[in-house]
Amino acid sequence: MALRYQQIEFIFDYIKPQSVVEIGTWNGDRAISMARRALLHQKKFRYYGFDLFEDATSETDHEELNVKQHYSLSEVTNKLQQFQNDHIGFSYELVRGNTRQTLKNVDISFTKCDLAFIDGGHSIETIENDFQAVKNCPTILFDDYYRADNKGRCPDLENFGCNRLVEPMSPWVLPVGDPVVGGGLVHMAVTGALAKEFINSMIN
Repeated sequence: MALRYQQIEFIFDYIKPQSVVEIGTWNGDRAISMARRALLHQKKFRYYGFDLFEDATSETDHEELNVKQHYSLSEVTNKLQQFQNDHIGFSYELVRGNTRQTLKNVDISFTKCDLAFIDGGHSIETIENDFQAVKNCPTILFDDYYRADNKGRCPDLENFGCNRLVEPMSPWVLPVGDPVVGGGLVHMAVTGALAKEFINSMIN
């Protein structure tokens, strides 16, 4: 697991979510790690996961700056089902397809989710689309907040990453980042109630 994702445990310990929507489920391992953490604080935890799964192609990889391996919906379902069999408080729903369409067509009340984690496509257009669907969640965690590395290298912020979207929201950028293939660093950023609480605590 990339080092920056370990910071999710701190966030879960603080807000103790009962339900989370993750855009960018990938192989399902992060869903399970989030569920394990949530179930330390809650008897029940509901997970909603969105991903292209086997609909991903080399073309979408290029458009969304993706370098990860693809996993099928059935592979991830089997993994989460096994976890559910062993943890009766866990439930889940997975949705396959492009979130520019699927987020508009599902019968899920995102306002009732305690946290949204946006880590799907990396293009600005896709990140903004995903944010618009979940923007009423009380806490939103973004991956793909880019910064320059010690050689001054950084991904193309005009076309990729959440920087342009979140910076007007005064986000809390989590301190631990990971190297980006091709140069730069990738961090996570938090907006919403949690970010405001943290920033106010630092000021006061």
